[in-house]
This record gives sequence, structure tokens and C-alpha cells, in this order.
Amino acid sequence: MRRLRANPQASARSAPRQSRSPPPRSTATNAPPHPGTLIIADDTVRFADETRDYLDHVQDPANGYTTVEIPLDEGLILSARN
Repeated sequence: MRRLRANPQASARSAPRQSRSPPPRSTATNAPPHPGTLIIADDTVRFADETRDYLDHVQDPANGYTTVEIPLDEGLILSARN
């Protein structure tokens, strides 16, 4: 039986090039989540100032979310899209 030696330079030359382009972006970034989607916001007490607009939005039933606060750590909010 004949053994072949690996040639690292040859394998590097013959390996296909991988694309370095960024992954495609969703075109629906501003669309509301589908009904039943769960959204978890962590550290909402710690970052109360930074999350205030978001929390105001998901806690207003007119915006289509059911939201509960779970008293864990530094604040955890669970929201479900109606």
C-alpha cells in the first residue's frame, strides 16, 4: 500500500474561497412580531433609563402585547405579542 503525504500548500491552494460578505439583513426590521412571539428583556431595573421607551411600549395594551414583570435579579420582563 502506498502512502501519500499531505501537502499543506497544495490543500490551501485548492480550497474554495469563502465569501466574506455580511449576512443578509431582514427587510422587515420595523414590522411587528408575529402573534405568539415571546420577547424577553433582561436587566430592566438596572437599565431603567435605557429601557424606558421600550417598556412603555410593551406595557401599553393598545400596542398589542401582554407583558409581565418577573422579579429576578435586576429585572426581567416577558412580553407576548397578541
